[in-house]
Amino acid sequence: MITETGHATGAIVSPKDNRDYEYGVLGSASIPFDWDKGFDIEQKVGIMPVKDQGQTSACGGFAWASLFYVIDEKNREEMSEKFIYAHTHVGNGGSAGRTNCELCRTKGVSSKALCPLPSPLTEQAITFLGDIKEEAFKYALDNKIKYYARVNSNIEEVAHAIRDNGGVVLGIHGQNNGTWRTKFPLPPTSSDVWAHWVYAGKAKLINGKKYIGFLNSWGNEIGEKGWQYIGEEYFNAKWGFFENWTMTYDPQIVPPVTMPTLKMGSKGEPVKILQRALGIKDDGIFGKITYKILMVFQKEHNLIVDGICGKATWAIIINK
Repeated sequence: MITETGHATGAIVSPKDNRDYEYGVLGSASIPFDWDKGFDIEQKVGIMPVKDQGQTSACGGFAWASLFYVIDEKNREEMSEKFIYAHTHVGNGGSAGRTNCELCRTKGVSSKALCPLPSPLTEQAITFLGDIKEEAFKYALDNKIKYYARVNSNIEEVAHAIRDNGGVVLGIHGQNNGTWRTKFPLPPTSSDVWAHWVYAGKAKLINGKKYIGFLNSWGNEIGEKGWQYIGEEYFNAKWGFFENWTMTYDPQIVPPVTMPTLKMGSKGEPVKILQRALGIKDDGIFGKITYKILMVFQKEHNLIVDGICGKATWAIIINK
């Protein structure tokens, strides 16, 4: 769909998958976000490159390239939007969140220097794999993330993930309501929406109100030099978001795990996460089967074989 700015969108909802990690369960959500201090990714990495997807549906490629740029502390060079989108697009345009994350985890991402944007920038050109150099594929294989997770559409959780992981890709719904060139776009008021991927890297107070700042991929003239801000009213809107994702390049910077110790009789979402990692039915009840499979897992990973999932076992599971 073409927006009021003349740009296209291209976000596709990811099918439900019970194996997905939930950031709110795994992350450091117990550590309150300091809104008075805030967080601005540009204070950490410098001015972020402003991107423009034109009339392509490659917003996913642009958003994930921005997130990868931030978390790739080893190289700190621009990542290739084309490399990402050429691998993850669907036939009629657009890409899904989990597909983008899985590419970053399994095949990696090339630098923009080795796989630049085509000129002119068209949907056909940016989705063509045939002109990507072998060097780009080799670079990507050594440039993978370790972990990704869904982030709930809650302003506090998004702020936590931005602070801890350097950013979140928001799956945002928008509407042609006359505000999408401004610094503060307004949320949709009906189901007549378009879906768009954007990289969010700021969380701060503006005039005493909480805002998340995202870098749109619609060029420098949108918002404040490409940055736009949404507040709590957007997060509370019925049609505000459809899904959000965060990821890390280095397993050492996975958010502090606050998972509880689990044993026979434990119940709830943490048990489901454990069961998914063990490859068994995730009914959320720690019974005899979970106990037995967990001990096999512990033995395979040279852990104390006690059938109790504590800090040492969780550390292996989270970074698996």
